[in-house]
Amino acid sequence: MQMQKPKMPKMGKDTMSVDTTMHPSIHFSSKNIPEIADWKVKGKYKIILDIVQTSKSERIIGNEKKVDGNFDIVGYKSMSGKDVMEMDEKEFDEYFDKSVAKGHLA
Repeated sequence: MQMQKPKMPKMGKDTMSVDTTMHPSIHFSSKNIPEIADWKVKGKYKIILDIVQTSKSERIIGNEKKVDGNFDIVGYKSMSGKDVMEMDEKEFDEYFDKSVAKGHLA
């Protein structure tokens, strides 16, 4: 499974929109996801999320349609063990399939 990076619009010199200057972000509590207690600031981690969309808003700005959504996280799988960044696609797919088979992502 290949991870996709969020699309980041190019900033023009007259652009001051939050949409163009910030990466999408999420907040976790160690009460909900205990693994984060051992994570380091600026460390890079892989986590698979099972999410449910709870709302959606659409608006037109100029000629461009903007859509925002809110989500609840209903399940997760922290990718521990071998550094996922060092896995090739086949290794990652096998790891992912084993996690699903064990019900970790159900």
